[in-house]
Amino acid sequence: VEDSVEIAVQVNGKLRGTVNVDRGSAEELVVDTAKSDENVVRHLENGEIVKTIFVPDKLVSFVVK
Repeated sequence: VEDSVEIAVQVNGKLRGTVNVDRGSAEELVVDTAKSDENVVRHLENGEIVKTIFVPDKLVSFVVK
């Protein structure tokens, strides 16, 4: 069993990147790591994050307006 997992990062339902974090990482750490991804930042900077969806060890999704 691997100690790290690759988590998909979506902005408005579209895949914008992936991040590698330790398995079982806290939501806050995963969201902060996702927000630091270069491609994700480009899609977040023009709007306001309305909602953040977090599925442990699988997905982070941002809804932006």
